[in-house]
Amino acid sequence: MNIILIRKISLLAIALGLIVGFVALLPDMIGYSLFFLMFFSSLSVILYLKKDENFKIITTKDSTIYGSLIGFISTIGFFLSFSPMVCILKAILKENYYSYGIPDMLSMGFWLFFIIVFVTGFVFALTNSISAMGIGWIFERLEDKIENNKEEQ
Repeated sequence: MNIILIRKISLLAIALGLIVGFVALLPDMIGYSLFFLMFFSSLSVILYLKKDENFKIITTKDSTIYGSLIGFISTIGFFLSFSPMVCILKAILKENYYSYGIPDMLSMGFWLFFIIVFVTGFVFALTNSISAMGIGWIFERLEDKIENNKEEQ
């Protein structure tokens, strides 16, 4: 495993989580944002990195590990941007904004907030690892076909 690649993946995943967290502040978008974060964050980061010719996922195992890392870190980035902004909007708008219980959780049960973030990150890491495993398998098959075509020519 390449440490430089892991750092790059971590930075992209946290940036993606921050962006999705800001988009989720719109009340109608939170469901879509969580769905995207659960299934497609690893796909988007891997496809973004795939634009670079130097990025090659060697095995399906590597893509699964990278996908779980992306899923967990993007969930942490999501909560880093979403939670403080919900508290700020709740303080400004008082009764007109649904706060999802986050300000109460932060004031009364701070430990519970960390448990929820960790468990959500774990579940999102599992689902993103499956998504990344699928895209890694597809890329592996495509690269094999390209190499076979080059050998035939």
